[in-house]
Amino acid sequence: MNTHVYLLVATGVLWVLFLAPSVTFILTGWRTRRKALLSSFRPRVIDLYFRQFNPSDNPVALKQNDASYSEDDEKKLKGALEKQYREYSGIKSLVMIVLGLAFLAGLMLCWTALTVEQWIGVDNKRSGLLPPVAIAAFFGGFMWVFNDHVARWPSWSFSKNQLLFCCLRLGISVPLGYSIGTFGNEHVMPAVAFLLGAFPTETLLGFGRRLVSKQFNFDTETQGQLTSLQSLPAVDSRAAEIFSQDQVSNVFDLAYADPILLSVQTNLRFIYVTECITQALLARYLGNGIEKVRNYGLCGSQEARNLWNSLKSTETAERQLAEARVAELGQVLNIGTAGLQGVLDEVACDPYTVFYAELWGMEHGHTNG
Repeated sequence: MNTHVYLLVATGVLWVLFLAPSVTFILTGWRTRRKALLSSFRPRVIDLYFRQFNPSDNPVALKQNDASYSEDDEKKLKGALEKQYREYSGIKSLVMIVLGLAFLAGLMLCWTALTVEQWIGVDNKRSGLLPPVAIAAFFGGFMWVFNDHVARWPSWSFSKNQLLFCCLRLGISVPLGYSIGTFGNEHVMPAVAFLLGAFPTETLLGFGRRLVSKQFNFDTETQGQLTSLQSLPAVDSRAAEIFSQDQVSNVFDLAYADPILLSVQTNLRFIYVTECITQALLARYLGNGIEKVRNYGLCGSQEARNLWNSLKSTETAERQLAEARVAELGQVLNIGTAGLQGVLDEVACDPYTVFYAELWGMEHGHTNG
């Protein structure tokens, strides 16, 4: 085998490995995620879901419990939910994005291979080849996207937004490398252009904004501010950024977001998305006080509903324990016992809280098996 064939094989292998995570997700991963998500929904939960988030698509009337739904009702509900998931997932549009990513990566890998042939003396007659800085910058972007996909592969955390950002990263890697590299020594430009691949796209864009702002005295005081979602215990800066990419940037947006749509759009695990939402529902009433009540077992709206149910209990011991907890929580929050009971009443009777309680089997003696 000659050098040309070696380079061709190496380029092909690298291209296939680069695409393996996203292509595998399209072939099998999204079905695995769909099955895991939809298995959490019983007939009454599906019914409540459509009533809260898509009432026009609800195929049956609400019943008292799961046993009240006929086999035909259950079939209609599950069929409607699967249809809703397919519409949300948009797997066909995902295929188009992956094809675009494959084209960008394949084009630049082939162009790089042709350039390397000239470097090592295999073919000195071609023109229009890439300079070292351009190749270094491309492989920096390639490295970041490849690393991101490998990290997402075990949990199938791919989404349309994320893949589009990967296309953006590959598309801007060369001009970004040249632009930022010019602020340093020209002898280290290739190294700088490549090592930019160690940083997330948002970090690089923020760095670019600061460089330009410093040169032209632009106002950047609104940049880099944290979203209010980070006041929730379950939401770190990475999750807040992912939510904000889907136009969910505050507690109210998150509290009343469609959990299936949000899970599909962000490709965060459904159980994690619902935990964030229930915390947001409680934070809507308690504000920053949600961090204070975690030590007392109130992590989200479901736990608040449990405490509210205990206050209404006919069991004297359970009711007295709940009253003692409420009195102590009132002191911690400095809102008084009566005020806290009013908050618990609002949270517990919120129809969205009722939906999540049903979802995780916390009503009518159900368990989430």
